[in-house]
Amino acid sequence: MVINHPRRQNNSPELPPLYLNNTRMEQIHKAKYLELTVDDSLNWKEQYKSVKGKVVGDLASLRKLKNILPQSQLLHVY
Repeated sequence: MVINHPRRQNNSPELPPLYLNNTRMEQIHKAKYLELTVDDSLNWKEQYKSVKGKVVGDLASLRKLKNILPQSQLLHVY
């Protein structure tokens, strides 16, 4: 992934191919590493969507358990 300044990205010509050990590297638009999603414009939208989806699912599970388990056990689940 080649990171470029957003203002220069639109005006810059196509980047030349990048080689590593005589192997052409493929250009990607986003990458996930250690559960962190980084895109080529350093935007947090994909990361936000991923975290939001996980949190919404977990909160739904806790809401369902709210009326079943006593509060002391809910704290352990939380």
